Amino acid sequence: MTEQRRYPGKIDRLPRAMQDLVGRLLAEGWTKTKITEALNAELAKAGEEPVSRHSVNRYTARMLAEGQDMREAHEAAKGWAQSMGQVDGGEVDAYLVEVARKLMLDHLHVVTDRDEGPKLTEISQLALAIRRLADTRQLADKRIERRLAAAADEVASVAKKQGLGTDTVAALRAALASTA
Repeated sequence: MTEQRRYPGKIDRLPRAMQDLVGRLLAEGWTKTKITEALNAELAKAGEEPVSRHSVNRYTARMLAEGQDMREAHEAAKGWAQSMGQVDGGEVDAYLVEVARKLMLDHLHVVTDRDEGPKLTEISQLALAIRRLADTRQLADKRIERRLAAAADEVASVAKKQGLGTDTVAALRAALASTA
């Protein structure tokens, strides 16, 4: 099944600043008619052709649908991570990386079951995607380590100001390091 490509609409072909204006006004709750009027005023200043309300309506409907899809995906990922006892945003990212890796590997298993086997392009694309996911995971892990190190420094600083001894400060640092 081939996916049909959508022809870019009039607003898609406008300069990025004009598209951003439509997005901002939509986020502020403006009506499509008011957005069209404001956009056409800006286009007139820039010497561009005006757009129809229908063009604005199609564009904003697509943007709202895409935004809703992203919100639903984020909420689903957050729900999955929380159900596994993970709440931090970095842990949600790490969980999503693992889910995507599993889905890609499952796909590889499906295509290897075909009579002709997987195509070389599928294998190379999956390998590249897995490598990118692993790199993303490593970056997320490093970000978490940096946050823990910063927290350990802050705890040590506060502990010293409160008059705790160096042994106690070292024990606090060690406890924070062991949570990583």
